[in-house]
Order: sequence, then C-alpha cells, then structure tokens
Amino acid sequence: MLLLLIPGGAVTTPDFASSIVQGDAPSATTPLLEIAAATHAGPRRTNADAYLIDEAAGLFAVADGVGDTARSHLVAQMALEAVRELFGIPWSLLPFGARSTTQAAERLVLGLLQANARLHARRRAEGQRTAATFAGVVVCPDRICVGHAGDSRVYLLRRATGRLTKLTEDHTLLSEALWRGVPCDAAAEMADGHVLTRAVGTRSKLEVQPIVTGWAPGDVALLCTDGVSDRVEAGAIGRTLLAHDDLGEAAQDLVDSAIQRGGQDNATALCVRWARGDDDDDGTGAVTQPAVGGDQRRGES
Repeated sequence: MLLLLIPGGAVTTPDFASSIVQGDAPSATTPLLEIAAATHAGPRRTNADAYLIDEAAGLFAVADGVGDTARSHLVAQMALEAVRELFGIPWSLLPFGARSTTQAAERLVLGLLQANARLHARRRAEGQRTAATFAGVVVCPDRICVGHAGDSRVYLLRRATGRLTKLTEDHTLLSEALWRGVPCDAAAEMADGHVLTRAVGTRSKLEVQPIVTGWAPGDVALLCTDGVSDRVEAGAIGRTLLAHDDLGEAAQDLVDSAIQRGGQDNATALCVRWARGDDDDDGTGAVTQPAVGGDQRRGES
C-alpha cells in the first residue's frame, strides 16, 4: 500500500561505509509491520507537512515544506515523490531477504539527491523558496536505513530496554553550535538557532550521510517533523510510545501534545513498529520506563 498524505545539482558518490553500523548477520524473514501516522496544521493557515508510507518498498518518510504558503505542502510532496521513485521496480519486487542495507543506503541517498536537484531547479526558475526538510527510513532484514536533511527527525525506541535514541542530528545553527562546544545555556539563547543549515533544495549540492542500525521485534521507529520534536521532549516521546499498544493512538497523542503545549507549527508523527508475536513476549506484562539517549484538526491513524 502506498499513501501520500498532503494535508494542509551535481551528483557525488557518498562514502556509505563510514555511516554503516555493523551488527549480526541479518535475517531473511519479512517482519510484520504496524504503521500509523497523524498530522495537524496547528495554528497555521496551511499544513506544509507530508508523509509517505510505501509498505511494498519498506519506505517511510516525512517532509516539511519550508515556509507557510499554499505551495509549501506541494514542495514537501515533491521531495517525497522524488525519493519514492528510487524504490519502485525492481526494488519493491525484491524478496525481503535480498534487500541489502548497502543498496538501501545508496537508493536513499540518490533519492535525496534527485529531490534536491528538482527542488533547487524549481527554486532557480521561480525565484521563490522551494525547499523541504526530510527524514526517511527503509526497512531491511533486522536493520533500518535512515536518511535525512534539515530538522525532521528519526527516533528509535528499543522495546527490550525501553531506551529511546535520536538517530538523526538537526541541521540547524543551534545544533552546529552545540557540536562546536558552545554551552547548552548559551546555545539555547541563540535567536537564530532554528535556522536550517541544510535542507532539500536550498543549494545545488546536498550532503547526505545515511545511518544503518539494527532493530528487533517490538522496536518502534518514529519519524516526525519539528512541530513535534520542538514541543515534546524525548522523555515524553519515549513514554508515549511505550504507553500505547495502538500506534495510531501513540501518533495522535504525540501530535496533540505538541499542539497543546503551544506549538505554532504543523506537527506530524509517523510510527513504524516491528510487530511482536506471541513468541516475543517476555511474559512479565511490565511496561518499561524509557531511558533517553543520544482550527481544524487533520489526522490519520
């Protein structure tokens, strides 16, 4: 099933190996996935967020069109569609066990470079801001491959430990300041900290650093736009994901929380869980407390 919801340069060869997290030998078993998403325009006139669910390809993504105009959501859609094209036939017809993380990383990077070229060309032709943030995940045997640009994020909740890990780093002035060693208190006072240093379409070239990490039955990948992550702190995100067996409720809860906490932006959450079978149950029935690492309502669940 494919669902695209729109609510509201030169290609260089990347160094994939440097971003690959090695693990045990992958399984060829196709995981049973549970998927749900929710989105809300918030107080804005339009919803510039969009999300992509392509179960056949194992591709899931969110995008946020820069700006608050009637065309921003179309820009987000363009970015998603450009990436999706790289995961059509023959990729979507490959047996799940034959899908390597190296191939997934290559396609994800090339898809983002294709999206960047298209949006940048349109930006130059029209003389308007044509850019979007992007966060995407490709599901492979026992692993997920992540690619992003901007401040849309990917989190991974590991059910076995209750640990929530932020897999992506924001491409913003604030994040760069923190990387340079600026104290957190000083960085938080930056008036322009939210300004993007990287996004799809802003420049002729886009640097993409894919990440591949393992996941297991019961784990949840959360993809969200900054409308969620700016208002809902990581601890609350982890508790929400653990508290809901129904992913639709979890996604809606995250979006609602962002709006209720004074969010002034569109908010979108997309959850993907490797469904746990009866054999995966530890028999305790306990809910693990998470540890943190690293208008008009419109929603789908």
